[in-house]
Amino acid sequence: MVFFICDQCGETMKKKQVLQHIHRCRNAHYSCMDCQVVFDKNSYQAHTKCITEDQKYGGARHVPKVNKGEQKQDAWVSQVRAAIRQQKLQTNDDTYRKRPSTHFSPVATVTAKKLLQDVSNLEIPPEIDADNAIPTYAKLFIKQLTTLLGSTTTLLQQQCAAADAVEEDRRQHSLVVIGLPESQEKTPTGRATADKGTAMQILDLCDVEALPITQYRMGKLGTRPRPMKLVLPTRAHVRKCLIMARKKDSALRTQMPTVFIRESLSGEELKKRSDAIKLCSLLNKNPRFSVHGTFVVYATFHVMLKTQIPLFRNDNSFDGLSVLNIDLNDPALS
Repeated sequence: MVFFICDQCGETMKKKQVLQHIHRCRNAHYSCMDCQVVFDKNSYQAHTKCITEDQKYGGARHVPKVNKGEQKQDAWVSQVRAAIRQQKLQTNDDTYRKRPSTHFSPVATVTAKKLLQDVSNLEIPPEIDADNAIPTYAKLFIKQLTTLLGSTTTLLQQQCAAADAVEEDRRQHSLVVIGLPESQEKTPTGRATADKGTAMQILDLCDVEALPITQYRMGKLGTRPRPMKLVLPTRAHVRKCLIMARKKDSALRTQMPTVFIRESLSGEELKKRSDAIKLCSLLNKNPRFSVHGTFVVYATFHVMLKTQIPLFRNDNSFDGLSVLNIDLNDPALS
């Protein structure tokens, strides 16, 4: 069991508790109680085992003992990994440049989650133990495989949870600026430099005393202005920008009336918002529904009449479409 000490508050915790502790001491580092090696919030995951007390206090007289169980497990894991690599190489023509990844990447969590789902759906019939037709070595192999799959599931869950936490933290420090005209500079770096100046102008208009960590345009350059992602140092800066952007009499609304600022959304939230925009468009185009008034998308996902916004502000559970007896399963809305 590996234990860590937070260098910011001094709390001692198990490895699985570090992920929850990161939200309290965000910029802290964590040192291992046994080997005293210092890790950050991303690298501590790789520290799976440490020196024993005999190694720590035995000095030059210490003679390491062979852990037979660990040797068997390592040999079994190596065989499984070799089989997986061999299977991948059979379907890949370019085998020379194919190298296994040795660093953590949040992008890889999509594959990890798919594998986690496949492992969770795998069921081994309990009748195998009672079946005398199955050789003893085959039953032993199945038990070892079941244990390995359980360990794999735990590791994948930890990896996915860590990647999701990192991505969520990054998203909560980001804003999306829509309707900002493209720079007329000829070079990509020139356009990026111009966008940085525009981002700083937006922060000045929002009365935010901070510099952007980074800013960049999303998507390919075309006829319409691309949205700009703006990353800020803290969540407080993000909240202040959103508040100022929603005030009708703010300097931002006065000097940049065509600019709209919203919070950064996850993939699932983007899909939900896209569906809400599509539904709003269908409601406004159909005379059977538009007779009630103008429909809008409010608070990121909610579709309602423009006149119903004050009711939603008073009660976030207010459903404007249900009040109007609009059925979302209506063929006209599909």
